[in-house]
Amino acid sequence: MMLEFVKFDAAGNDLIVADIRGLESPPSMADLATRLCDRHFGVGSDGLLTVSERESLPFVRMYNPDGSEDFCGNGMRCVAAFLAGERLAAPMEMMTPFGRHKASIRQVRAREYDVRVSLLTPRFAPQDVPVRLDGERILDRPIRIGDAELRMSCLNTGSTHTVIFGEEDVSEETFQTISPLLETHEVFPERTSVLWCRAEGRERIAMRIWERAVGETLACGSGACAAVVVGKALGRTVDEAEVVTRGGRMSARWHGRGPVELRGPARIVYRGRLNPFWENG
Repeated sequence: MMLEFVKFDAAGNDLIVADIRGLESPPSMADLATRLCDRHFGVGSDGLLTVSERESLPFVRMYNPDGSEDFCGNGMRCVAAFLAGERLAAPMEMMTPFGRHKASIRQVRAREYDVRVSLLTPRFAPQDVPVRLDGERILDRPIRIGDAELRMSCLNTGSTHTVIFGEEDVSEETFQTISPLLETHEVFPERTSVLWCRAEGRERIAMRIWERAVGETLACGSGACAAVVVGKALGRTVDEAEVVTRGGRMSARWHGRGPVELRGPARIVYRGRLNPFWENG
């Protein structure tokens, strides 16, 4: 039986959405992710999202290119656009291992959508991030990484994020050298994504992303949410702000409680079918 998939572009993230509802005996999703996401021998992407069904709702899971399971805000927007292509009514509701998420979709033009999705309530407690540091919250906490003195804020918006606000854009040397050291630092038992941010006024953030298990990516939806949440907590931004990355623009909104809402584009690049049991090489 063939696997139906759609490759999406979401503000710079390239993501694969695969419909596994028709597979009678699906392969290991972690193994499938490593093969599909491979940029030389597979489809190539920043991650794989699978759609099955639970409690009569679409059930979504996300896998990084290394096969580890995660959560992806931009991926949720892509899944919403994928389901809208099936002519499901909008607004819609989806499920993940973390709960239920509502989405609204507006078609901009053929194969292009504007999607707003309710994600997760930010978690700040160190054990929930997780980060091995004391305190109720890790906000603007000093840390030394290599030769760099940083001030970091740590939270979980579905994935572990470390947000660093600076007055200038991060230098190429610092980004390439410090990001992987911080990602794999011993205080992060599950690693962390690193978000280098600069507030451009109170309604816009410029952000460069080092994503755990991937490296540099052009966009990150849950990261955009984390940046706006931290920006609000530090008094740098208001409730809703635009986040500008190397791949495009998104916006996130958080009123200080409850789930963060993410909005941005989702564009179908192409559709495909393949044998899910094929081997690379």
